[in-house]
Amino acid sequence: MEEFDFVIPNTDLEFRPDDNGAFKAEIVISTRLYDSKRRLVGGTVRRRFAVEELEENTTAQDRFFIYIAGALLESGLYEIEAVAVDQNSKRYGYVRKSFEVRIIEPHHLSLSSIELASSVRHAEELSMFVKHGFEVLPNPAGVYRMGGVLSVYYEIYSLGVAGDGAPKFMIQYSISPREDPDKVIFRYKFLAPREGGRDQMQVYRLPLRPDIIDPGEYTLRVRVVDVVEGVELLSRRDFEVIE
Repeated sequence: MEEFDFVIPNTDLEFRPDDNGAFKAEIVISTRLYDSKRRLVGGTVRRRFAVEELEENTTAQDRFFIYIAGALLESGLYEIEAVAVDQNSKRYGYVRKSFEVRIIEPHHLSLSSIELASSVRHAEELSMFVKHGFEVLPNPAGVYRMGGVLSVYYEIYSLGVAGDGAPKFMIQYSISPREDPDKVIFRYKFLAPREGGRDQMQVYRLPLRPDIIDPGEYTLRVRVVDVVEGVELLSRRDFEVIE
């Protein structure tokens, strides 16, 4: 399943008070998904969503409306287009993105992209945000507030297994200023427990305390080392911390 996250900051929406004292915005979203020959292979038409906020959150920099779409796709090149219309202001936004779907090699160590999340916790009920037992509320904008928690989710595929049938792998996290990747301000490394199989789901949470990090733009790097096979992979994701 290929997923697409669309995020609209509250600051781009027009919220209007209702009779109950809440502030509401209404959004209509349409998407179109094309293959490499510009053939329509999926999408949604005029899906309507209501957003309700407290007045102080209508202009908060770290509050967003998030829409997730998904499609089962074969390997190849694709393009997705999305149009969102604010029903109160009649303003609209348009985005177009090209991407490639690749088949994961079954016998080679693979690492998914790192998904930034506003929160990750064990799921109590099914929803569009549940992945392998975790409720992953995405944060596509990658903006976090001081005092909050940097949460990420990612998946590891095709780990080697030892003679007892269990994997053995190491994970290292590091954070650097985006403009100075060699200046590591935080590093954490651990040997993962020998449980589970060749495919693993990983969650990472870092409290954004003032003694660890200042407001600014950063890069998170995740290094996975398969101890059994002697191979490693590195993935990265940029994020921002605000006051």
